[in-house]
Amino acid sequence: MIRDELRKINRDAMLPAGVVLVGGGAKQKGIIELAKETLHLPAQIGKPTQEMTGMVDNIDDPGYAAGIGLSLWSLEAKNDRRGIGNASRKVGNIIDRAKGIFKNFVP
Repeated sequence: MIRDELRKINRDAMLPAGVVLVGGGAKQKGIIELAKETLHLPAQIGKPTQEMTGMVDNIDDPGYAAGIGLSLWSLEAKNDRRGIGNASRKVGNIIDRAKGIFKNFVP
């Protein structure tokens, strides 16, 4: 399905940076190899804490990567509109918010 979508936009096997797999499915055994073989692209598992500091142990999981990534992107876009830039200054607040949101899901 992904490869079909890439073909539609003339990008089949043409993403130099490859793909980043996130979500619970990214934890499936052999998923990286399958993605590389199927898409003919580099592949890696995305973790939300690659550029974060602080108490991130509870959210260092690809299952949280999309939500945290979207939060960071939104914050960066909001800050850019204000002329502030650099979302990394607000990462601590995002981690606290994410912990609050996911506290009910993490034992």
